[in-house]
Amino acid sequence: MRSNLLKFMTLCVAVGVVGCAAPIKQSQRSEVTQLPESWNDTQAVEAQWLFDGNPQRQAGDSGRNTELVPPLPSLEWLTDFSDPQLLALVATALQSNKALRIQRINKEVASLNVQGVAAVLWPDMAIELDSGITRGVTGSSPSRKVTSRQYSGILTTEWELDIWGKNQQALSAAEYDLLGAETLVAATELSIAGMISKHWFGLLELAQQNHIERTRIANLRETVSNLHRQVVRGLVQQLDLDLARTDLRQAETRQIAIQGQLNQARYQLQPLLGQFELANHKLDAGLPAWQSLPIIQLPVKRLLARPDLQAAFLAIQSADALAASAYWNRFPGLTLTADVGRSVAKLRDLDNQLFDVSNLTASILAPVFDAGLRKAEQTRRERHAEIEAVKFQQALLQAFFEVETAVASEYFLKREYEASHRALQSAVHASQVAIGAYQKGLIGALEFLAIQRQEINFRSQQVALHKALLNNRVDLQMAFGGSYSINAVSLANRSAARGIPVEPKPSQPGNRPEVTGI
Repeated sequence: MRSNLLKFMTLCVAVGVVGCAAPIKQSQRSEVTQLPESWNDTQAVEAQWLFDGNPQRQAGDSGRNTELVPPLPSLEWLTDFSDPQLLALVATALQSNKALRIQRINKEVASLNVQGVAAVLWPDMAIELDSGITRGVTGSSPSRKVTSRQYSGILTTEWELDIWGKNQQALSAAEYDLLGAETLVAATELSIAGMISKHWFGLLELAQQNHIERTRIANLRETVSNLHRQVVRGLVQQLDLDLARTDLRQAETRQIAIQGQLNQARYQLQPLLGQFELANHKLDAGLPAWQSLPIIQLPVKRLLARPDLQAAFLAIQSADALAASAYWNRFPGLTLTADVGRSVAKLRDLDNQLFDVSNLTASILAPVFDAGLRKAEQTRRERHAEIEAVKFQQALLQAFFEVETAVASEYFLKREYEASHRALQSAVHASQVAIGAYQKGLIGALEFLAIQRQEINFRSQQVALHKALLNNRVDLQMAFGGSYSINAVSLANRSAARGIPVEPKPSQPGNRPEVTGI
């Protein structure tokens, strides 16, 4: 007996030594990444990992710490637009949006998966109750039937010892998947906020364009009426009246098209809000103001708030853990089995004695031949981890591209907006001068209508550029994962100190000069 026990213990020690000597593949995230400190730096720095030195998040319900997982992004940047209606729309969408609801359910499923995988680390206990009747004949008296009853109750416990950490690695993968599900919820919230912001700015722009066309139509109608009286008196030609009527019909056609787009845009909000009813939003307030972007204050570390980078990082962690679990699955497993209970002939005797049958078994299952199944699974997991590492690199390149594009667009759109504003001021002055010149007969109706048309076109262009600047600011927030919020007071101080000119105030429906007819 002692000899057999000694052999068994020797075998266990040998298996442990072999397992400890087995190499573990290095994580795919150990590659060196070249990153600049910020967008105003030209010198790159070497970072062992993009997430070094950042706050950690807890993994799942088990309370395990994950390595270098940054906090989730927020929607604080929406307050920079100072638009209560926009905030109300986003709040409604966060409660009712169906895509967001699906992601939240996926997060619950991932949490349940963590609980299921964690349960494998614990013993599995079961109670088995059996009842049987046996009938037969005796050898001495074949005609006499014998009936016996048997009742048994057995408590069975089975525990697979995680001596190599295979199940622990599987649990880590499930916890990283849970963090990934949380990140996808935040990513969906951020995406919904961005889409609603752009859609809302589009509604406000269409409302302002509709106001501009309404003003144009009113002025053209007055001009047509005056030209008609002058044609009757023989002061102007019929051609001038026809040209004015043509401009009027074109303006009416554009207004109908804008009204149709405005009505369609209202209903396009329904899928984003997740509801059929649309509130009667006020669209006469105009587009919200925007502030200059202090590019020098944009560090690369803000990319850490991007949900797609976080999800890609967590996917690498999960793939690494699954690859390690597949590796250790190729080694022998140790399982302990214990049975306790009793078997009686009468049911009332089942609880008279606690146990009269017990069994304790330790079994080692060592894979000998599986036609390469476990090796193929390990290789597949390792290749999957490599794929996730490449996906992260691609996500990082895409993040840099989006930030660079948004920052460059901010610069050129701002210059275009300022140039358009100066052109609008000149056009307004030219239109005011043209009214007097036309009344004195110094210019004809054709020239006057062209000057008036030019002013209206610049007003429309100003509104379109204003919306483009706001949309680009949303794109910049998406590129940074919503991690950048501008403080208007400190921004104004920094801008004045650096000599940055203040942008012209955007044209609003209530404060722009009106174009009057003849």
